[in-house]
Amino acid sequence: MMVEFKKVRWKNFLSTGNAFNEIELNKNHTTLLIGPSGSGKSTLLDAIAFALFDKPFRAINKDLVVNSINEKACVVELEFKIGKKEYLIRRGRKPIVFEIYVDGQLLNQDAANKDYQKYLEKHILKFNFKSFTQIVVLGASNFTPFMQLKAQDRRQIIENLLDIEVFSVMNELLKSMASDLKEAVKDNISQVDGTTQKISLHEQFIKDLEKDTQHKIDENLQKIKTNKETHDKIQSQIDTLKVSLETHQKGLEVEQEINKQMQELLALEAKIESKLKLVQKDVDFYSQHDNCPKCKQAIQPDFKHQEINQNTAKANEFKTALTTIEQSVSKISIKQTEFKKLRDKIENIQTEIRKLESSQHAIKEYVKKIERENIELQQPRSSVEDEKKIIKELQQQIKQLEQEQIELAFEKQLNDVAGTLLKDNGVKSQIIKQYLPIINNKINQHLQEMNFFVTFLIDENFNESIKSRGRDDLSYANFSEGEKQRIDLALLFTWRSVAKMKNSINTNLLILDEVFDSYLDTAATENVIQMLNSKMFKDTNIFVISHKETISDKFDATIKFTKSKNFSIIE
Repeated sequence: MMVEFKKVRWKNFLSTGNAFNEIELNKNHTTLLIGPSGSGKSTLLDAIAFALFDKPFRAINKDLVVNSINEKACVVELEFKIGKKEYLIRRGRKPIVFEIYVDGQLLNQDAANKDYQKYLEKHILKFNFKSFTQIVVLGASNFTPFMQLKAQDRRQIIENLLDIEVFSVMNELLKSMASDLKEAVKDNISQVDGTTQKISLHEQFIKDLEKDTQHKIDENLQKIKTNKETHDKIQSQIDTLKVSLETHQKGLEVEQEINKQMQELLALEAKIESKLKLVQKDVDFYSQHDNCPKCKQAIQPDFKHQEINQNTAKANEFKTALTTIEQSVSKISIKQTEFKKLRDKIENIQTEIRKLESSQHAIKEYVKKIERENIELQQPRSSVEDEKKIIKELQQQIKQLEQEQIELAFEKQLNDVAGTLLKDNGVKSQIIKQYLPIINNKINQHLQEMNFFVTFLIDENFNESIKSRGRDDLSYANFSEGEKQRIDLALLFTWRSVAKMKNSINTNLLILDEVFDSYLDTAATENVIQMLNSKMFKDTNIFVISHKETISDKFDATIKFTKSKNFSIIE
């Protein structure tokens, strides 16, 4: 079912002041957002993303979305419709606000905000931030196109589009069931062993009863003594093992903290790498340009050298930091390996303790039996028949346990088969294979519509192969920025088509941020505008953010942003 975005408004959000800026999202088919740099055009993206996912679209700390002049009462309101239900999300900072209204009624807020957000994404929107960025938006400065994502992130996007993430959830459930089955099998084997031991004890007890009474009593007394001594020796072994176990377990007390440090280091590493790329990008820009590509004005040499030197220094600092982090990661990896060995030692000790305790229990039972035997031997009657009855009952228990073993083995076999099917190379892979021809066909269709004649293929591992006329197989990285942008657009249009086809993500909203301002030439711009006005987007409300006022005649409506007294406003 389509998510029809209707209206968004915001105040005290980023550069917007205490008066609401408001945009109707479903009024016109195509809308051009224009204005000088810093006027607040891209705030539309940030406001929608913040309302939906509690974070702006651009890489801005959510605590910094509050207008720096007014410093309070930051509010974003987003209205949308799903089927016959009308929704309003109100989210703000200073104070914190997160409210969801359904047909004018406030949704129950008993759960924590985290659960409230999860409910919004899982049960109302039915898409997350990552899917939103691949289906609704293209061209923002911090946006990572599909082709620049890692293979695993590409897989998640496509699984979400094809609505097959449920198989991943099922696989996790199966893993939990497999763990429970493993424990059940261990418990069953332990019960069989224990019952077998009991039978042996009872059988031996019967044999002993058939011997001379007084001799048997004396013999039993010696057995009791011997077994108690054995019991005490075993107890000593157990005590020693428990001390060792406690020592080893103390060695694991810092494992969680070590793992947390590893996660933090990896996150920091990713953050620094991202910053390094941005800084290096600036170095490359100023090294390669004497004039501004946009305004064509000359870049002052002093300013250029200053920027190159400053950013080079920053890059070196980031590289040094990365080296330090890598060293720390290596050290922690060694510690994690040591923790793995320690856990293996702990498991071995626990297994040995269980074996010894089982032997101890058997000894105790045996001693009790002998003690009861001595009492019975002094009586005028025999308990042989009673013992035989007990043995018969125990044998029946073993039969039941053996049948349970068969059932557990069969259940484990089914679980293993299901687990194999639900892995990435199982059912999901087969479904993805079925859709790959459709996906590739759509991508190439859109590329041709933009007069970009290549053969673009994505394989089942989500790697691309691009064949160009007269050239060998190429990758996304081999192409110019303008060609990359056409590929990104083709992918965006394809994902929207697939999502709509599968009814996994269906929305009226499409936002292109400065795609016409950088690498697309005039012909490509015309091609894209023609596509936006084609039947493919007949039910879509398209917003194009651009500096090019010259293309305003190509759009149904134009919204102009400007700055007044340091506040962003809509004229």
